[in-house]
Amino acid sequence: LPISKFKYGGHIEAGTHVALDLYKGKSFFYLNQSQLQNGFSHIRSDLNRITLAFYFFDIVKKTTDMEQHNRPLFDLLLESLHAINTPQHALDDIKQQFYLHFLSIEGLLSEGQTHITEQDFKTRFEDYCGRPLQLKPTHFS
Repeated sequence: LPISKFKYGGHIEAGTHVALDLYKGKSFFYLNQSQLQNGFSHIRSDLNRITLAFYFFDIVKKTTDMEQHNRPLFDLLLESLHAINTPQHALDDIKQQFYLHFLSIEGLLSEGQTHITEQDFKTRFEDYCGRPLQLKPTHFS
């Protein structure tokens, strides 16, 4: 096993929320310590929830640069992951709220707008960042 996976218990992987203690070397970061904050177990056990979480990751990744600080966008992503992880929450509602809050944070939401279609979001997103959305979220029921 790689040392990092053994030393840090394998909790450093996509879809988990971890607190990291890093220090910067000459060309990359070194990991001193990590602590699992939330493993999002309900997301990991449902393909629709995994798909939606990775769709949100893709949106955030395409609109931020490496080491760019954007606390409101991080908070939106974390709140959305908590919502996706709650089995009682409807995924279509979570997606709609994510779209509206994302557009608001990025200054792209029209005043008074309370709903957005999938296609309108995709168009605004691609016009804004110049990158297409590769993942296609399905209709969740």
